Amino acid sequence: MEKKCRFMTAVMSVILAVFSVNILATPVSINGRLHVTGLQLMNECGSPVQLRGVSTHGLQWFSSCLTDASLSFMQTGMGADIVRIAMYVDEGGYLNNPAGFTSQVDTLVDKIGALGMYALIDWHILHPGDPNLHLADARTFWEHEATQHKGKNFVMYEICNEPNNTSATIVNNAYVNLTYTVNWAVIKSYADDIIPRIRALDPDAVIICGTPNYSKLDATIATNPLNYPNVMYTFHFYAATHPLTNLTNYVGLTGALPIFCTEWAATASSGTGTLDLVKAASFIDIMSGNNLAGEKISWCSWSFADKPQSQETSAMLLDNTCSGGVYDVSHLSPEGNFVMQNCLNPAKNFMCGTSTITPTFTVTLTPTITPTPNPKVVKVTECRSFPNPTTGDKVTFQYTITGIAEKLEINVYTFGERKIYSTVKTTVKEGTHTELWIPTTRLANGLYYYTIAGTNGTNVSRHVEAFFVQRQIPTP
Repeated sequence: MEKKCRFMTAVMSVILAVFSVNILATPVSINGRLHVTGLQLMNECGSPVQLRGVSTHGLQWFSSCLTDASLSFMQTGMGADIVRIAMYVDEGGYLNNPAGFTSQVDTLVDKIGALGMYALIDWHILHPGDPNLHLADARTFWEHEATQHKGKNFVMYEICNEPNNTSATIVNNAYVNLTYTVNWAVIKSYADDIIPRIRALDPDAVIICGTPNYSKLDATIATNPLNYPNVMYTFHFYAATHPLTNLTNYVGLTGALPIFCTEWAATASSGTGTLDLVKAASFIDIMSGNNLAGEKISWCSWSFADKPQSQETSAMLLDNTCSGGVYDVSHLSPEGNFVMQNCLNPAKNFMCGTSTITPTFTVTLTPTITPTPNPKVVKVTECRSFPNPTTGDKVTFQYTITGIAEKLEINVYTFGERKIYSTVKTTVKEGTHTELWIPTTRLANGLYYYTIAGTNGTNVSRHVEAFFVQRQIPTP
């Protein structure tokens, strides 16, 4: 009986170790820090990336919908790669409680990152629509956020949601709507104030800037762009209201922009009414890369909330879901189901390395993949650790290098994302290599994972693997 138990323990250890690779292969663990090259959002390895995910509703109204359970459901149930945190500035938001909302945003950012998803922090201006109106508050908020989250490879910043010509002035505790001009020049002046403040603290994060007329893009952007690296421009659409040309005009052969669709729904622009799933699917198809520029456009859908369907059909959750605390497919609204299907399908194709597809014109028209010649290429493959399971006293890593790794870094993490070991080597030549790690303190039982990243110039090859610690326990 004792031998059988030990055998079953070993078998389960191996199964868990293999299974943990799938658990740990998250959007962030695969893609690492993102950057912008030309029109395209790229991963650490220089491959194009399209993130698909969800946006929260206003934190002041629907914070009860943002729990550990709901965030986990976004990731595992809906297949979200990214969560946009919509923190309204007015309308009962940040200005009513700066410290409270800042703390809430910071907590959500780290919870989203711990699940391996990207977190997009949204300074959600709407009414009034001029981002410069609360410039001092924006400076305070963004300098805090950049300080709090600098260097976190899963964090991105959306510095203004939907600039527009509507002003909301309070008269006798009621809003009186006035109109004035908020064009690209006005928005750019705000961006030119905020972006350098973020860059001084967090120089590498992707920053997304709102565009005129509720973020519908604008032809003047291409002639007067923001002069910073890793910057993209916001695009929003509501399929039952907006034409496809709102997007196709800016993904053509001329005048194309690096675009991130941080908000969309299949409803009317009010968030209400019948879903136009046909046009929404057409927008999604364009964003998948089916456009003249070949640009893959990442997106977040509005909104992960249980606002009553009678009031807002863009809400992804059925009425009273959040008060019940149960998040599963049965609690998704028609909009939520549509978003989930488009998050999950087509399947994720995140990858490292570059390749070109060269069609061979045979009867079957089968494409062949030809590696792009690159004298600076580095590839890290055949990564494994042994013994696996290990008793926690030592771990040997093995990997194969193709090309030359000017820098090679191995990091080991607990399942809870805490780094416990790191080593860096320079000029690692082509071939198979092994590294022995003897922890200063014997590892406890459980799941662990490690990353191996090789860099050569701008080319990065990064892999994630897992191992399991099963310490031998003396038999009484």
